[in-house]
Amino acid sequence: MDNKITYTSQKLHEKEKRLLEFIRRLGYGEITIRVQDGLPVMVERVKEKVKL
Repeated sequence: MDNKITYTSQKLHEKEKRLLEFIRRLGYGEITIRVQDGLPVMVERVKEKVKL
């Protein structure tokens, strides 16, 4: 049996782009991501919430 991994190309939703930008600006730390209908809707950090 052949165990090849295949990837499909999809455009990122605006909320996914904003999540990636947030993570890159964060630099380090720990976050919790709330997901609704398959899309990120909220990022939570300790004592701070940032709506996407």
